[in-house]
Amino acid sequence: MKQHGFSMKLLSSTLLITSCSLALAADPTFVHGVASGAPMADSIVLWTRVTPADANPVSVSWELSTTSTFTSLQASGTVSAQSAQDYTVKVIPTGLTADSTYYFRFSVNGGAVVSPVGKTKTLPTGPTTEARFAVFSCANITAEYFDAYAKAAHVGDYDALIHVGDYIYEYGQGGYAQAEDNFARFGFEPARECTTLSDYRLRHAQYNRQPSLQAARASAPLICIWDDHETANDAYAAGAENHNPATEGSWEDRVAVALQAYYEWNPVREPLSGNRKEAYTTYNFGDLLSLHMLETRLVARDKQLELAPTNAEVGARITEILSSPALTVQYATTYSLTPPTGPTDVAGITAFSTALGPIVFNQLVVANVTAMYSGNRNLLGATQLAWLQGKMAASTATYQVLGQQVLMGNMTMPAEILIELATNSVKSATIAKYATPIFKLANGIPLTPAEQAAYNNASPLPYNSDAWDGYGRERETILQTALGLNKKLVVFSGDTHNAWANQLKTLSPTGPGVAPQGTVAGIELATPGVSSPGIEKYFPGQEGILRDLFLGYSPGLKFANLSNRGYLDVTFTPTSVDAKFHFRERNGNEWKIQPITSTDAKALTIGSPSNTTEPDADSDGLNDWREFVSGTSSTIADSDADGVNDSSEFANVLFGFDPRTPNSLQSILTATEQRGKDAVVANPSLFNLYTAATIQDLRGTGNLLIKAANNKVSLKLPVEKSSDLGGWSPAGELFLELDQSQFPGKQFFRFDSVLGE
Repeated sequence: MKQHGFSMKLLSSTLLITSCSLALAADPTFVHGVASGAPMADSIVLWTRVTPADANPVSVSWELSTTSTFTSLQASGTVSAQSAQDYTVKVIPTGLTADSTYYFRFSVNGGAVVSPVGKTKTLPTGPTTEARFAVFSCANITAEYFDAYAKAAHVGDYDALIHVGDYIYEYGQGGYAQAEDNFARFGFEPARECTTLSDYRLRHAQYNRQPSLQAARASAPLICIWDDHETANDAYAAGAENHNPATEGSWEDRVAVALQAYYEWNPVREPLSGNRKEAYTTYNFGDLLSLHMLETRLVARDKQLELAPTNAEVGARITEILSSPALTVQYATTYSLTPPTGPTDVAGITAFSTALGPIVFNQLVVANVTAMYSGNRNLLGATQLAWLQGKMAASTATYQVLGQQVLMGNMTMPAEILIELATNSVKSATIAKYATPIFKLANGIPLTPAEQAAYNNASPLPYNSDAWDGYGRERETILQTALGLNKKLVVFSGDTHNAWANQLKTLSPTGPGVAPQGTVAGIELATPGVSSPGIEKYFPGQEGILRDLFLGYSPGLKFANLSNRGYLDVTFTPTSVDAKFHFRERNGNEWKIQPITSTDAKALTIGSPSNTTEPDADSDGLNDWREFVSGTSSTIADSDADGVNDSSEFANVLFGFDPRTPNSLQSILTATEQRGKDAVVANPSLFNLYTAATIQDLRGTGNLLIKAANNKVSLKLPVEKSSDLGGWSPAGELFLELDQSQFPGKQFFRFDSVLGE
């Protein structure tokens, strides 16, 4: 538009409104999909959840067939979905044929409502030539879409899906602020941190409504174990970093309800011991591999040690030294310090204490590292560790595979960098000091004497005491056991949200019956997070330098990706382990594949990455894999046949569009209003919701959408003015009212940003 003397800007993002008289569709009965899991050679767990019309039990029928058309049934039955189990259903058909594909479904109301069809598979027995897995961890619904699940469902043909933990996150708004980029689309259910049974059930329900997760769970059997966020961050046997008994009650009570919800919402078996914490178990894929799923959080884990001591710990040690004349003399002599003359020498005590500060700090760091590497600290505990050793010894399979949560490789960084990170004082000069030698060595450039000294004296220390580096004694026992039994060891890990490939090397010195220090005992493949943010979120632009530092100073690390979300695709054959990391390109729809191969489960060959070509079969603007995210068809451009293609609806879900359901004006307003209610607390600048007796107002990116009692819909557009395209100030508002009765049938209205002079 043309105006005199100033420019006008309409502050609005593209907004679609649809007007029609269709009624709001009711939710389907099986809104959480179907799943299978915990496969054995002759049985498998089948799962679904019924959304009931009322609180009464629901009779649910189930069918299992060798064909997707269910022309003949292998097994069938009826089970009752009840409130005591949150209306989840688990059945375990037995007498199945090994290494066989089955299809399953559920129904209610005499078959009037039928669930989606799931596909599953039993374990093989005897000679087995191949097994293929998709490995996942760390899915946070408010961080990003679950694209990795969608991609795996699109790729398909997996013998099992392996989830090594952080299937849900317990936080409420603000508890993990770095993982809230997608908050406006999903919010938190419940709108607080999970601590009660109802809370954890609601959070599982929210996650399992996602089409991408449903598609993955319906595509292959799930083998899973929790990490910490299924209960609370940095969980250990007696507590968690994110648990406060004073305000959140008993830790044991919280664990009990969290595990109850986990067992209800996943296709898992109850432990034979009756103790739900003891979820460790073995899955044998014929003579090819034994998969041992470990529990590393709740059974026996000791509280994590911190690398850097606190000021209080340093002060306590200095007080201990000063209270002992012998220690005071010892430190004064060893470090050439002037001791105080006595208890009344205040100036001398102050000077001596100040000089002792960095000395004691470094000594406590060394003591902590010693305790991490060789102290009598439990991650698995004696019972589980003995169980694992027995299973490895009894197995005749080619590979012993550990499915577990945290990094097993020795992951280290120069001590100076880690100390600065721990004290929030990291300096770019320190990073450069240790990164420069790594860069030069990688490119064949000679080091200067100072650079060589920095490299030689880096004193790498473990960066993550929550991982196996904090529990070195048990790790060493496992590695030495694998070597002593001459087993090919492969470890799956998660937890860090980044991708890694390690050679697992021993740390024990040479001794009778002990492999020498540095002996390669196996390999580790650590899957990236499904959606949880990685190092790139905390150190933007520094991922490359940090990757090089990890690769240069971690003794067994051969590959690292600190930038991309995705999942791990692994195929085992008798002669090789062939891994492919599927990485989604940041801010895009394309995927990159990074191959890594091992023929002996000791050496790793890092292949060249390749970009994938992502088809869009129905030309609707959504790649085929992304249709699993939106829950739409990859062969029909407008899956719900409401006149708007899938891509347009998916892009406007914040305004109430749903590409799976025909949209009415009422449904859009209802969904948009609820999204505003969910979002307003977290981001008032994005959404501001006002409510009165007959009016609900929703402001989104500068627009104000108003639904009045007379069913008229209006759009309020703020106008700003500026003389130089900067320093904008309010100039007024434009107001447009749409009366639904004036537009018979379905009409769409679009408002775009405009800049006029």
